[in-house]
Parts: sequence; structure tokens; C-alpha cells
Amino acid sequence: MSGSGVWVLCATANGLDTLVLMGDKLPVDGVIGLIQREKTDAISNVADTATFCAENGLQWIGCEKYSLDSANDRAQLQCLDISLLLILGWQRLVPAWLLNHCRIGAVGVHGSHRGITEGRGRSPQNWALIIGAASFEVSIFFAEKGVDDGAVIDTRKFDYGPADDIAVSHQKVNVATAEMICNAWEAGNLNPDFAHPQSAENIAFMPQRQPEDGALDWHRPGSAIDRFVRALTCPYPGAFTEFGGGILKVWRGVTIETPFNETPGTVLAVFQDGSILVATGDGAYLVQETEMLDGNLPVVGDCLQSVSFKKQMFEIIERHQTNYPNMPVSEDIIALSSNKWNMT
Repeated sequence: MSGSGVWVLCATANGLDTLVLMGDKLPVDGVIGLIQREKTDAISNVADTATFCAENGLQWIGCEKYSLDSANDRAQLQCLDISLLLILGWQRLVPAWLLNHCRIGAVGVHGSHRGITEGRGRSPQNWALIIGAASFEVSIFFAEKGVDDGAVIDTRKFDYGPADDIAVSHQKVNVATAEMICNAWEAGNLNPDFAHPQSAENIAFMPQRQPEDGALDWHRPGSAIDRFVRALTCPYPGAFTEFGGGILKVWRGVTIETPFNETPGTVLAVFQDGSILVATGDGAYLVQETEMLDGNLPVVGDCLQSVSFKKQMFEIIERHQTNYPNMPVSEDIIALSSNKWNMT
């Protein structure tokens, strides 16, 4: 069905997955995406929205910039008849001129382990897994010019399993998002009149994470290292450790109890299947899936470099506070920088 005035703003595979989950329950005219570019760590999980649209009979508009601030991007989008804009997998603030161009409004998606109001900002699912949160709360809301501060249409909460990684977390959010959007559409509630303003109290923000923030600290307990790895694995740039002038990416692993009592970071064993057993602050971590960049894989007795998690957290928080002094950092994130296990 076309001519509904419903468009999707999407740059990542997560947004397309949500669109697939919605099926034909909501009439979508097309997708506004990014012109295909080389994949880099700058946009994790970037999707080829043009091919998706061609294969699914949808219109496609390709934009030059993620910020949508080029003259060409603005001109072509202002020519579209947009009644309702669904922001699915677009990890940048949508400019006010585009929000104002939508007759009904633009629906965004956000959440955190503390909900939308206490977990605004960046990388909330990554942070939830790093912290070891038991659950996650995601909301759909009408986007405004601020950061995740619009009136809420609906909210869903799901639990994390002990082995969930960031890819699983994304899919759980996608399922919850598709359900909320479809239910609201069918009930006629995708309208600002049915949304509820957020509380003005307990507002907090999650700081942005960058690829270099994935350096491992082997002095931490194995359980904390495992959460860190699961939070940063594909489609993100991954947790890593420096060794021999190269970078060892750690994509997957599991904690192991061992009789060894070696310096954290020491390679205790290299098994026939290529997995590597590394000493941690309280035992060992079995690295099951690795990728060595610019160097040779370590052997027994080698020591992998640790980067102080405490120092890393201080730098992330300081970076956020410098760039966004009026956006208070979540207490849960601040607590990560003071936990006793963060000392090296």
C-alpha cells in the first residue's frame, strides 16, 4: 500500500529488522537511508537500505550525511509528503526542520535499564550489558528537538538472559518496538494526543562510547570481562587487547575456574581449537572467538596488555561532561568508575 505518508528513517540493520517484524500491519511508503558507503566503526551495523527497498517494493531516498545537514538532503526530504516519520535505527538527532515537516510527528525509540527518562543518550544497551542489568525498558515516543525527551506513547520491558549479547539485546528491542508501533497504529494512538509527557525529575544520560573504549582490563573478574565482551561484540567494533604490537579482538568467551594463579593477562593455555585461556583477576577467561590484527597470536606464557577500566571510565565520563555539561551522567555509570574491581 502506498500514499499513506508513513516513512521510515533508517541507517542500520536493526531498523530494517523492526520494519520486517511490522510486516503489513502498518502501511509504509518508503525508507530514508544513507547513500551506500564503506563500512567503518563510525556507524555500527550500517545497512544497505537501497537494496532492501528494491527487494521489498518500497520507495527509497538516499541521504549524503548522517546529520541530514546538507542542502541536497534537506531539499529532497522537504519534497516528501510525510505524515508520520518512524525513526528506526538512526543514531543521530533528527534536525528540527524535518520534525516540523511531519504533519503528525516523528516517532523515536529509546530506552535503558532504567527507562527512557533516567537513561537518555548513547549506547544504552551496551551499558546495560556492561553493568550486568537484569532487564531493559524500551519506549516509543514523539521526538522533539531535545535528546530522547519527547512524550511517551508506549513502553515494554524485557529480561536479559545470562548469555545474552548485544546482538540478542538488539533483537529483543526490535521485537518490542515493532509490537508497540503496530499496536498503537491499530488502536489509532500514533498521535501526540495519546502520548504522555516524561517526568521532569531524575533525568540522567548515558555517555557515548567510542571504539577505543573497548580495551580490556584483565585484572577485573571473569564475569565482568565476559559482560564487557558480550556488550561490545558484533555488530560493534569489539573488545580488544594489545599484544606484540598488534590488536587481539575478543568476540566471544566464557569464564573458567582454574587452579592457576598467574598475573592477570597471562596466557595460560592455547587449545587445539584455537581458543585461548587467559588469567583474570579472579580466575581465567576462555577466549573462544578471536581475531588478530597486525601481529601473531599469543602463545603460553605471553602477557596481554591491560588498560585500567577505572581510568577508562573516568575518561568516558569526563568526555561526556566536557561536551554536554548540562546532561548529568547516570549514577550507574559513575558507580562503574568507583567499584573496587576497577582498580589495577
